[in-house]
Amino acid sequence: MSDDLQNVLPGMQRSEAKMSGIAERDLGMARVAVSAGDEWVSRAYRIVEHLARLHTEFTADHVHRAASVFGLPSAPDPRAWGPVMMRARKTGIIFKTGKYVHSTRPECHRRPIPVYMSMIYRGPFNTPDSGEEKNG
Repeated sequence: MSDDLQNVLPGMQRSEAKMSGIAERDLGMARVAVSAGDEWVSRAYRIVEHLARLHTEFTADHVHRAASVFGLPSAPDPRAWGPVMMRARKTGIIFKTGKYVHSTRPECHRRPIPVYMSMIYRGPFNTPDSGEEKNG
């Protein structure tokens, strides 16, 4: 452990510091989720699930655009998207690809954002107008 970290966290082991960080993260996510409300979180999650069914990969920018299209009001705290995306990851709907792109949302100032891969992608829908021939 570095001397600087040891000075900040005297007597604390690296694993304890990591667990403390995880606990603080989880507490913060719980607080913003409660602030956003169950209905908002549920609607936001369904939007992420909808995108995952239609796209192999997407970013939070896509989620925000879809939320606007579906009429989801802005969260009282923009960090409320964190618990939504974490839930989607924990339930196996999406996972982080390890790739990053620059956000196109002005409030994000082109910061790198993760690209998510869908684990529930259904592919394009086949409709009678899709131009595909039907057998028999």
